[in-house]
Amino acid sequence: MTLETRSQLIMTSTATSRVITIAELVRRICEHSDRAQNSRNARVCKMWSSEALSVVWRKLHSFLPLLKLLAPMSLQHEDGTRRFKYDGRISPNNWDVFQRYSPLVRDICRHPRGYMTYESDSFSESVFIDVLTTNPHPADELIPNLQLFEYRSGGARVQFLPLFLNKSLNSLELCLYDTGDVAWDPQLARFKQTLLCIPPKSPNLQRLSVTSYVRTNVAAELTEVFLGLSRLKTLTLSIPQLPASTTYTLAQLPCLEALRLDGPHMQFESGLPVADGFQSLATFSAYEIKFDDVVSFLRAYKPRNLRALHLSTFGGKEPHTAYRRLIAAVTSACLLIEDINTSVLPLTRDAYLEPAELSSHPFLPLTRRPFNITSLTMRFPPPLNLSIELMKDLLTNLPLLVTLELEESTGPATLPLVALAEFAPLCPRMEHLMLYMDTILPPFWAPPTARFRCLRVLDVGCSPLRSQPADVAAFLRMVLPETCVLETKFSAGGWGSVVTRK
Repeated sequence: MTLETRSQLIMTSTATSRVITIAELVRRICEHSDRAQNSRNARVCKMWSSEALSVVWRKLHSFLPLLKLLAPMSLQHEDGTRRFKYDGRISPNNWDVFQRYSPLVRDICRHPRGYMTYESDSFSESVFIDVLTTNPHPADELIPNLQLFEYRSGGARVQFLPLFLNKSLNSLELCLYDTGDVAWDPQLARFKQTLLCIPPKSPNLQRLSVTSYVRTNVAAELTEVFLGLSRLKTLTLSIPQLPASTTYTLAQLPCLEALRLDGPHMQFESGLPVADGFQSLATFSAYEIKFDDVVSFLRAYKPRNLRALHLSTFGGKEPHTAYRRLIAAVTSACLLIEDINTSVLPLTRDAYLEPAELSSHPFLPLTRRPFNITSLTMRFPPPLNLSIELMKDLLTNLPLLVTLELEESTGPATLPLVALAEFAPLCPRMEHLMLYMDTILPPFWAPPTARFRCLRVLDVGCSPLRSQPADVAAFLRMVLPETCVLETKFSAGGWGSVVTRK
């Protein structure tokens, strides 16, 4: 081996050693490795071990890996159910091991497929009692750097939840199932007591989700919880009742940006009008809540910074007047609104019998002055009875519109397909358009200027095809960009041929 070759090998070896000792590079390698690979990475050297173990322990899908650090565990029968129990006593040496790895844990959450490996009810009550009674440092937080925690349980172990809360916690999801147990009342009392532990244990929470599948109301406890969470930004509630007093408390939260209310059958009370309520609220979502309850909320608090409103119900119907009251309330109280999305799926297709009249049409409030709305979606609204003039007024006052989806499915289509040529100049930014249209084509040739500029998707939804596919395809080629995709709910009935020819 020549001196030059030997020098090159030494330089290459030195360069390689420098590369693999860069902590950032090692961290990225470990982040792109699976659990088995990181177990091997942890044996390379001390630095590799530190980075690999930090990735392995960063996200857990159960308490089990942590609790097994304290003592061996096994599934044992208890009250007719198999639950994890410790096989022996917890020793002080094992607590040293626990305290070495528990600071590495950042998330305890569901598996990406949507389940927890072992819910808290999979553990015997004696496990948590052993942890409490043997902890040599009871004043210290068990998992000091935990930032995201999802708890889903039947309620039997809910009283031990505060063990895992800390001041670093950023996101908490609580879901309490109704087990139907005769001992439900004491479990519910434990749940209420646990709720009251959240503010003192985790005052820096920014995201909170509370779901309670029980009839007993927990709003009083939640009201007290919210008073102690001044940094809360995102809140999801699925509880039987949201009284006016709790809504008023929410209105005072200075940082609340997103509020989602999930039914079904939530009794939602907006309360008395309050000035400057919900100052930071930008997104409001409500599911299984009547439009008129949302209208009362908007009129009472006038969230002036609201930018997105998403409403969805199933198995009912909202009359035309409710739609108009909703749109009128949004446009008068929320001047910065950008996204309106409603979805009302009736039980039957004939739930709406009468088409909208012009005097009560939902779109009238949107045709009176310009708005900054970029997305307007209505899924399964009552028959809108749209006309060319009404649509032109709507599009004129929504010049920033990027998405317009009017997914009608009942009643006759009143908007002619050929009107697309008149709409195109009014849609300079439109990318996604869905309309329920009458496809009868009269002799018509669109002028060259009547072409959409940015449209990526035209969705004809449930529109019946009432002209020859070749004629419809020829017309669409004249008004749509070459890259625009045609979508339909039904590929049968000739639309498949239109898509192919287009």
